[in-house]
Amino acid sequence: MNSRLGALKKVNVIVVGFNSPDSSLGEYQRAKWIGGKKNDLIICYGDGWVKCFGWTEKDIVKRDLKTIFLDNKPSNGILSLVEDEIKKNYKIKTGKNSITSPSSRALRILFGTCA
Repeated sequence: MNSRLGALKKVNVIVVGFNSPDSSLGEYQRAKWIGGKKNDLIICYGDGWVKCFGWTEKDIVKRDLKTIFLDNKPSNGILSLVEDEIKKNYKIKTGKNSITSPSSRALRILFGTCA
């Protein structure tokens, strides 16, 4: 799925399953997602809950993915539904509100070097 979607939509889908009804695990995972890329789209799920997060221009994709996981038992069969939704509604965040790599000048300032 990622090989097809990555080339088409520039997205990296990561699905994390928890064997727990504790939905705070999804929020904890989001809070600890350090070093993630701007094209990561993460779907965390457990017993009766789903947390989807990532940078996208269209938040509807996250709501729709949540509904897909809540309405269908997670299995290999759900991946085609996930892929179809991402093809339809995912758009990577671009422009001034997106996360970008710092410039080399910013890195020199950050690390206290001059050029």
